[in-house]
Amino acid sequence: MFFVSLQSKQLSNTKLLKSHPSQKRVALIEFASSHDECLLTQIISLKDSNCWVRLVTNQTIRDRNENLENLVDEWVDIDPRGVGILGAAIGDALIIRRLMRSLKRDKIELVIFNTAQGGHVRNACLFSLFHKIEFAGIVHTIRKFNGSFTQKIIHLKIINYFVLAEFLKEQIPPQNKLQIEAFYPLAFPKNDGEISEENPTEKDTVLFALIGGVELRRKDLIGFVSIVQQCGENVRFAFLGKADPEHPDVIELKKNLTEINCLNRVDFFDKNLNSDTMNRILRNSNAILPLIHPNTPSCNEYFRNQIPGAMNIALGHNIPLLLHESFERIAELNSASVYYRLEDFSIAFDELKSLHDSLRKAMRLNENYSVEFQRKKYAEFLFS
Repeated sequence: MFFVSLQSKQLSNTKLLKSHPSQKRVALIEFASSHDECLLTQIISLKDSNCWVRLVTNQTIRDRNENLENLVDEWVDIDPRGVGILGAAIGDALIIRRLMRSLKRDKIELVIFNTAQGGHVRNACLFSLFHKIEFAGIVHTIRKFNGSFTQKIIHLKIINYFVLAEFLKEQIPPQNKLQIEAFYPLAFPKNDGEISEENPTEKDTVLFALIGGVELRRKDLIGFVSIVQQCGENVRFAFLGKADPEHPDVIELKKNLTEINCLNRVDFFDKNLNSDTMNRILRNSNAILPLIHPNTPSCNEYFRNQIPGAMNIALGHNIPLLLHESFERIAELNSASVYYRLEDFSIAFDELKSLHDSLRKAMRLNENYSVEFQRKKYAEFLFS
C-alpha cells in the first residue's frame, strides 16, 4: 500500500525533487495555522492519483504534523527566508508573490488551497491570474459564497471548490461558473477505529471528548456545567484543545465546576495537544460532544455556515457523536449520532450506552464515513 512505500522513502525537503514525467505536479498550501486536520486525506488522495506533492505551510503546522513528513515529496515554508506572514499587508503580499513565482518556476500544474478564502488567497490568485496554473481549494465557511467581495476576486482564478459536508453544499445558492463538491477529510494518524484497552483498571469509566479550544464563542460552556451535573461519578470529560488558564472563559468554567464539586472530572490542557496525546484519548473515548446548542454564539456558525472540527474527527475515528436534538435534521449524521435535550441529557446518556456498539458498527459500514470513499471522491472531482 502507498502508506508503507512512502513511509520507507527518505525524502529531502531542502531542494527541489524531480517528479516522474507522467506525474502531475501539485502544491497543497495552508497559509494560516489551522485546518491541518484536512491535510492527510488530501495527501493520500493526491499520492494515490500519481501526483508529485509539495506541501507549503508555516512551521507551526509542520511541528504539529510530523506524520506528514514522509508522505509528501517536498515540504517547504511559505517564506523560506524565515520571516513568515506577520499581518503586514505589503510584506505579506511580497511573500505570497515570491511563493507564486517559485511555483511557476518549478512547473507546478495545480495549486490546492487547504483554506481557499481570505486576503492571502486573494493575493495569490491576483499574482497568478494570467498564468495557466490551475487553482482549487476548500472553503470552510459557506457564507463566503454569499456576497463576499474578497471571494468574488478569488473566483476569478478558482472555480473548483470543496466544502466539508453535503448539508453545507445543499445550502449554497447556485453559483455562476463555479463547481462545488462536498467531501469529508476523515484520515487521521493511527485512527484504527478500535477502543483501546490501555487503562484496564478504568473499564467502568465513560469518557466524553470535546474537540477544540475552551471558549464561549466555540462551545456552550454554561450548558456544559448542566451536562456534567446530570452524569454520574464514573463519567469524565476531556477538552482536547487549548484551555488557557488565564482566559476569562476558562477561569469562569473552572469556577462553576468547582462550585458543583465536579472539577476533578474534567481534564484541561494548557497547550495544544500533540497528535499522540490526542489519539490516545480518542481511542479511549466513548463519544464526542461538540457542545453546540441553539441560541448560543457557536450555533450562529457551526452546522450552519461551517462544520465543527469535532464532526470529522468523530466520523474518522468511528466515535459516536452526542448532538443537540436541533441537529437531527442533518440526515447524513443520523447513523453516527445520539441526540439530547439539554435538560434531559441523562436520557441520551442511557441511550448511548445501549446503542454504543451498534452505532460504531453502523459508522464503519457507512460508505460516506470511509476514507477510501472520500479520497476517491476528492480525486474524481479534481481530475475527472
